[in-house]
Amino acid sequence: MFSSPIPSVSIPSTDLLSYVFGGSDPVDPGLPILISPENPDHENISKPQAKDLVQRLARGLQVAGLQPGNTICLFSSNNIYQPIISLGSVAAGGVWTGMNPGLSDGEIKRHLTNSDTRFLFCCPTLLVKALRGASECGIPKANVFTITPLTTKDPTQNPWTSLLAHGSSPWTSFDDEATAKSTTACLYPTSGTSGLPKLAMLSHHNVISAAVLLNEVERRDYQVRQVMLWPMFHAASLIWSHITPLRQGWQTYIPSRFDPSKFLDIVGQFQCTDTGMAPAMMLAVLHIDRPDHEKQRKLSSMRYGVCGSAPVGPELERRWREIIPSNCPWSTAYGMTELTGVVSKVHYPMHDNTSSVGALIPNTEAMLFDDEGIEIRAYNQPGELFIRGPTVFKGYYKNQVATDECLESGFIRTGDVVYIESDSKKLFILDRKKDLIKVRGFQVAPAELESELFSHPGVAEAAVVGITNASGMECPRAYVVRRQGSMPAALKKLSAMSKSEVQITDTQHVEQVDYMVAEERALVEKRLVRKIDMRLMPMLWLLMVFSYLVSTDLLRHRSNLGAANVAGMDKTLNLSDQDYYHAIATFQVAYVISGTPSNMILVRLRPSLYIPAIMFLWGTCATFLGAVQSREQLWAVRFLLGVTEAGFAPGVMFMFSCWYKREEQAKRFIIFLSASILSGAFGGVLAGAISGHLDGARGIEGWRWLFIIEGILTVAMALFAPFSLLDYPATWKGLTAEERVIAVERLTAEDITAATDSHENGLSHDRAFVSAVTNWRLYFLALPYMQLVGSSALAYFYPYLIQDLGYTSVKAQYMTAPLYIVALTIAIPTSVAADMFPLQRGFFVFAIMLMGAIFCALATGIRAYVPRYVFLCFINSAIWTGSPIALSYAASNLGPVDPETRAISLGIINGLSQLAQIYGSALFPRSEAPEYLTGFTTYTLLFATGSVIALSGSFLLRKYPYKADF
Repeated sequence: MFSSPIPSVSIPSTDLLSYVFGGSDPVDPGLPILISPENPDHENISKPQAKDLVQRLARGLQVAGLQPGNTICLFSSNNIYQPIISLGSVAAGGVWTGMNPGLSDGEIKRHLTNSDTRFLFCCPTLLVKALRGASECGIPKANVFTITPLTTKDPTQNPWTSLLAHGSSPWTSFDDEATAKSTTACLYPTSGTSGLPKLAMLSHHNVISAAVLLNEVERRDYQVRQVMLWPMFHAASLIWSHITPLRQGWQTYIPSRFDPSKFLDIVGQFQCTDTGMAPAMMLAVLHIDRPDHEKQRKLSSMRYGVCGSAPVGPELERRWREIIPSNCPWSTAYGMTELTGVVSKVHYPMHDNTSSVGALIPNTEAMLFDDEGIEIRAYNQPGELFIRGPTVFKGYYKNQVATDECLESGFIRTGDVVYIESDSKKLFILDRKKDLIKVRGFQVAPAELESELFSHPGVAEAAVVGITNASGMECPRAYVVRRQGSMPAALKKLSAMSKSEVQITDTQHVEQVDYMVAEERALVEKRLVRKIDMRLMPMLWLLMVFSYLVSTDLLRHRSNLGAANVAGMDKTLNLSDQDYYHAIATFQVAYVISGTPSNMILVRLRPSLYIPAIMFLWGTCATFLGAVQSREQLWAVRFLLGVTEAGFAPGVMFMFSCWYKREEQAKRFIIFLSASILSGAFGGVLAGAISGHLDGARGIEGWRWLFIIEGILTVAMALFAPFSLLDYPATWKGLTAEERVIAVERLTAEDITAATDSHENGLSHDRAFVSAVTNWRLYFLALPYMQLVGSSALAYFYPYLIQDLGYTSVKAQYMTAPLYIVALTIAIPTSVAADMFPLQRGFFVFAIMLMGAIFCALATGIRAYVPRYVFLCFINSAIWTGSPIALSYAASNLGPVDPETRAISLGIINGLSQLAQIYGSALFPRSEAPEYLTGFTTYTLLFATGSVIALSGSFLLRKYPYKADF
């Protein structure tokens, strides 16, 4: 383990406000601290004024409704009021966050939603965008304030100064280290070490520690006058704009934006001594059309400077040193948002010409690991850097999975490869493991850019990497595969696509690659899909077997209840036909009302734990069925079985929609449902074997053994399931970081919204439910499937229908097997064909249901035993062939919506399908044997109606598809 060469120091355990406005060193109360260089005489704030404004703003926010822990967001270019508003939000008990002024509308919505923003402060030029984002996120217009000078009075806007008219309120102070560490002060946007943007939670203790270790350990021997160039929504600015100036009395000039020429003028006019810059800013200053001697004169007052946020090339560093004073230390610092800014630097007044990033700040420890995860203890040996210290952040806001991936035993994994020099203890950055590109000092996630590129109609495939341009700066390069049929010239329109800090400005940044690259990616994706299949499909298949054998499945309740009834349950419990139908109906009612709420829970939890949990419960209920002594007990246990098992089928439907592309789903659904088909084929054989051979064993009837054995097996399987099932593509730890990116990207490319364990970015329960049930498209997906599953209630009566052909009860159960073998033979190739033509799945459903209607009509008119058995084979085939295609048709159409909306919609579809079985279970009374005209006539109408709805829906959904609802 490596430590800082500078001795550790004590860190105050107070709250942030007490630290900022306290201190043993007096600050001249009349000294302007926060100064606008554009209007320095009228726009400036001293330390006493800042304290007064913070307390008045705190009171105003409380009056406006801010509650402890609420987030306020600043959406503005730099100005002297942002530190006041940020600290005022903390004084009111809230948390502050910031947004890049260059964000698009979609990015604004994402940030406001992810941060749970309740109050929004923006500069006047961004008011329209701010109001639009607030409206989309449910933030009242009254909670949107413009950041204007203290003297501005504009009745057409809602100035932040209106909050200063309610008196003042002292902040809640504390002096306790545990409280300081646990209390969040701010949320800073970051891409972390990989993946999409997140919010880093920085505590009071984090921020105070950074300020102490960066700026109190090295006391300046001059009056600091700094130019603040870092954007204030970036963590790099935090200590130097919000904290140290007010704590130590550093005069800080804050231009609204970086302009290289104005930067020189500000330094020259106000004799500024300090600044911090990104390499792109240094390069811009070097490139302005002014002679070097003038730049040297303007910068002659500089005493200390630091560069960060991106690597500095040796040529850029050499040229920069030619225009700054020779006695001005200028070096590169290293840090990240998750480390509250900087964690290594060259401390004043030391100079450094070694291209290092300085030594660790005090109180900080580091570890290095090689590619095999073995710790490196020797100096001068490269390894991935892990950091532990008081500046390490609390974690990512509402993203425990990402937090767990980067934090371990207090150490944060930086993703950077470094070595530590033995003599000076300085760090040297060699490489970056993390999946990020540094562009003009900003972290840019390739996955985010690739997602944007995929939205372009001319792009079939895209990959973004970092390159070094002619100026020595890192920038993104996009490799794209042109979509077949699009014109090459269409790619020029990519220049209009931008993502925050990165803009593709001309086609030289876009390279078209041939289809060999696409084929290589296809191979990688094929291996990924195989990996998903091997983990997901076998366990779900086995779970489906046990689900089906116990009592129900995705399509119908095949029913050991039916098998048990044939095996003598009706006699033992003295069940009439009506009692038997009630036993079926109680399960169906419980199943219908419980499926959708279960999916609403599932979408916010880990499927690998939730599905086995409900499986354990339904296996337990199934076992209890073997102990019932009366019809009332039978009904009660059947109801509980329906409640516990209701979540399995819609949960699997939702999982498939989260992992598989549209053209992959029908094949997986038929593989999954083949468990039901085979269980239907051989479940009767198993039921016959158990009920026939164990009848009377240990004094227990055969039908009871049927439930006991299969219930116990189900419970046992539930205990193994968590070790095999998957969670979600973006969060499942069984994938590598690269595989997770591809898993999400391949769905995003098809406009399928990814789900996560926490559902942190999604709609609320209420909004998702309303969005699901009020969308007319849902019912064109649900009704054909409802007719299919309603028809599948016929399976309840297969043992009776076959027994009525002259077979014994045991042999009747054996004779159900061919019905399912024929169904499987037809369903597999049809599902493969449906995946080959995913846009035509609605027509597939129409044709299959039409086939079912025809054979049901034939069964109604032709009553000979052998033909009717053949008709049953094809009716069963229509049910089992249509079901996986109808499911994949529904899941793929729901792809663009919020994950919870999709989960609720699939729950409703499954619930309505089971509703159809409630009446379906009463359509074959034994009094109509062997013709059963009521049943076959009803199913003819069900199939026919469903086929018409499927055909109509196919046309309508292609013309008016689902769109994102968040």
